[in-house]
Amino acid sequence: KTILKYNDFVSVKANWVDKVTNIKEISKELNLGLNSFIFVDDSNFEINHVKETLPEVYTIQVPIDQVHNYPKYLENEINKLIDVKNNSNEDRNKTKMYLIENKRVQQKSKFKSIQEYINSLGIEIKISKYNSKFLNRTSQLFQKTNQFHSSLKRFNEKDIINLTKRKNNQIYLGEVSDKFGNSGITLLAHIIVDNKNEIKIDSIIMSCRVFGRELEKVFLSSILKKNYKNFKSCKIKFIKGPKNFLVKEFLCDFGFKVIKHDNFILDLKNVYNTKNLKINCKWN
Repeated sequence: KTILKYNDFVSVKANWVDKVTNIKEISKELNLGLNSFIFVDDSNFEINHVKETLPEVYTIQVPIDQVHNYPKYLENEINKLIDVKNNSNEDRNKTKMYLIENKRVQQKSKFKSIQEYINSLGIEIKISKYNSKFLNRTSQLFQKTNQFHSSLKRFNEKDIINLTKRKNNQIYLGEVSDKFGNSGITLLAHIIVDNKNEIKIDSIIMSCRVFGRELEKVFLSSILKKNYKNFKSCKIKFIKGPKNFLVKEFLCDFGFKVIKHDNFILDLKNVYNTKNLKINCKWN
């Protein structure tokens, strides 16, 4: 049997504050949407309070008089939501990654500017072209990412296999690490070559775990400069969702111009200059 220890928990709220407030605070601390949370309790009042106030949170009410059945009951309920047999390396190390992120947050308060903080981290992005060993994680990024996902396309593993058979499609993945540890594969760009002059970014995706470090700019800049310097322009269509407004801000900051509505274009002679960011890109 696996016994949970205190250091298995990323955030602990053992207090007299109501459950809804605590859940909101944890959501903010971890930069996770409320739809990523599962709330477990044996109280009708607590379950209904969370359901009514935070409808995005999935609730599980365990039987109040059958404590000995909790493990099996929870296992059955959680198996309905999560495919625990198909975990990626990032899934297996997620608790450790969040604990490391807490150290980064503490470090951030010591610096006067965000750029000084970023440059202090010793960040490296290892960029790889897609191959089959990345299939599970690639599918997870497409299906689970909400806040930084330009197209909101939900490709499953079969979709990705079919997609990567097309010669004009290329998926790039970015594995992020710094002096605190490895955050795993948290960046993705799906690029389509339309013709000899133009490319299209079909999707650009970044996990919320690595927000706020300018990684998306360095990642995309490196890809465009290394692989598409002979092309004239790059287009992307931004699909607006309830949470992905950060993508639009990124496109404007990077230098993309609006063509019409949420269609953007970039002159590939003017790729974003990342020289002031001390982030090392390494190609596999």
